Amino acid sequence: MEKNTANLIRRIPLTERSLTIHWCSDTQGWIRHVPKGARRPDGRFPGTLDHLVRRDLALLQSRKRYLHF
Repeated sequence: MEKNTANLIRRIPLTERSLTIHWCSDTQGWIRHVPKGARRPDGRFPGTLDHLVRRDLALLQSRKRYLHF
């Protein structure tokens, strides 16, 4: 698991409850991430996924895909 600090650049709806999120990190560049359940009103991410917000990330790198879960 890798830890990064990144800015949220783009949010794209993926399913009814999930998003695809694009981050820009100083160390890794562009990171694409799928937080499951991010669009649920009672989910873990209410108001924390606004554009241009800077967050600390802990991501598990995918070996075969460019999306990280």
